[in-house]
This record gives sequence, C-alpha cells and structure tokens, in this order.
Amino acid sequence: MKMTVREFCEMVDRGETPEQYAKRMRSIRRYVNERDALHDALSVLTEPEDAERRAKKEARLAIVLGHLERLTQ
Repeated sequence: MKMTVREFCEMVDRGETPEQYAKRMRSIRRYVNERDALHDALSVLTEPEDAERRAKKEARLAIVLGHLERLTQ
C-alpha cells in the first residue's frame, strides 16, 4: 500500500502496522459510503407512510456515525 508522509505519521502515532492501517482505512471508506447513502435515503423518505423505514435508517445512521467516530479518533 502506498502512503503519504502524513498517512505514515498518522499510522506511527496510532501505533498501527501497515496492515492495521489499511484495514482501518477500508472500514472508514465503507462507513463513509454507507453514511452518504443513508443521508440520501433520508432526504427522500419524507412522506408520513415512510416513517417506519425512515426510523430504521436513522437508527442505522447513528450506528454508522458512532463507528466513524471511533475509527477516526
């Protein structure tokens, strides 16, 4: 995996191996994509009959945001 100097310094500061860093970056990318998809879905689910689906997506969004917070600390 190619890294910039900034990424290398971040990896060293966190005490990660290159494999751990790559795994964390993949997880972050996956959660960011999911977060964006959930935001898009929530912007469309505005009708009263969509309340149940909207609640499920809001709950999942809270979980995804928690994972992102944990991974980026």
